[in-house]
Amino acid sequence: MTFARLFSVLILAACAWVIGRQLLSQGNLLAPTAEARRHSMRVLPEGPEESGASAAAQAISGLGVIEPQSRETKVAGPGAGLIARILVSEGQQVRGGEPLVELESSVELAAVESAHEEIESARREMVRVGAGEREETVAASEADQRASQAKAMQSTEVLRRLEGLVTRELVTRDEYDRARRQAEQDRASAEAATARYAALARGARREDVAVQEARLRQAEKKYGERQSALRLRTIRAASAGTVLQIKYRPGEYYLPGGEPLLLLGNLSQRRARIDIDERDIARVHTGDAAYVTAPAFPTRRFPARVAEIGQRIGRKNIRTDDPKERIDTKILEVVLDLEGDAPALIPGLRVTAVMGEGVSR
Repeated sequence: MTFARLFSVLILAACAWVIGRQLLSQGNLLAPTAEARRHSMRVLPEGPEESGASAAAQAISGLGVIEPQSRETKVAGPGAGLIARILVSEGQQVRGGEPLVELESSVELAAVESAHEEIESARREMVRVGAGEREETVAASEADQRASQAKAMQSTEVLRRLEGLVTRELVTRDEYDRARRQAEQDRASAEAATARYAALARGARREDVAVQEARLRQAEKKYGERQSALRLRTIRAASAGTVLQIKYRPGEYYLPGGEPLLLLGNLSQRRARIDIDERDIARVHTGDAAYVTAPAFPTRRFPARVAEIGQRIGRKNIRTDDPKERIDTKILEVVLDLEGDAPALIPGLRVTAVMGEGVSR
């Protein structure tokens, strides 16, 4: 072998050695592919470490928020007004129907007092009409009746005497006509006096009594309406619960449709409402074990169990402060019932939940 050929062989061997070292360092040709690794994992018997990894792969995690056993109640009033008094404090237990907030009610109170006066006036008038006229008035009317009757009898007697005289032309026809007209007038006055006395003696008419009864009923209805309007100025609890947050202070003006007056919730048991990715909904079931963690308690796990699974896909409710977070992800709401020492988790606290098969709490 000539020197030139030997030199060429050495150059080729050196190049092959350099290329081989590069390929070994990158592992592109000698390392097994991902498919080969998965295949080898399925073939090899499963050990304890692989079992834990499989359980972790089946677990589902999501962000959520702590809430009362039932949804928070936003307490509002039916009308606007200035807040006069706040009758409760945050954290206080209240019963159903217990007063919470009083709105300024001077106008409504004056209306109630006015309606009450109308009732009293209607009652007095009905008593007067029902009792009839006083005895003195009835007696005076009776005396007027007797006087009118006596005068009518006298006029009739004068007319009877003139009838005989006019035929003998002892009186003029004009005198006779005047006497006849006076007798008719006195007789009509006597009949009117008799009718007035009879009406007073019989008492009030049924029509008059019915009118006064209707007036009294109308006044009582008006009074009830004014009382209802006054009662609405006191906001009461619809059900028992704990005052979670008070939104207003005395002296502020409240408008319906805006911020609620306060929040109520039943804290006898707490829940966590969790957002899970739509891709994981087939792997969560009612009754699955779960736990939640919170940044406020970094070393604790709060055991829970899946209580409810939503029936409609929606948008994310809970977001992190990560600028890379996807906000267009579709989620399904899952509700967890918290167990054990859950009172440490207050409503509104953000938590992370882990649930699914094989979850160890």
